[in-house]
Amino acid sequence: MNFSAPSGEVVADRLSDFGIWEAEYRQTLQQFVQEVIQQAETDLEQEPAPSRPTDVDLQALLDDLRAEIAATRFALQQYRQSLSD
Repeated sequence: MNFSAPSGEVVADRLSDFGIWEAEYRQTLQQFVQEVIQQAETDLEQEPAPSRPTDVDLQALLDDLRAEIAATRFALQQYRQSLSD
């Protein structure tokens, strides 16, 4: 087989084609990113702002959580005892 080196014109054409493809790819990617950002901004605008409870009794909340933890520990101890019996 006899392979000849490609002419400069062929290489230049291929590089030109690649440059055009790359520019189109970058433009398409940039448009996609802009659309995603716009959609995210629209979604955020439509989402209601999170409400923050103003009258929360933190001490009562802590007491409730401690009670739940104690009940869970008790249930776990009973379960472990039932396994060892």
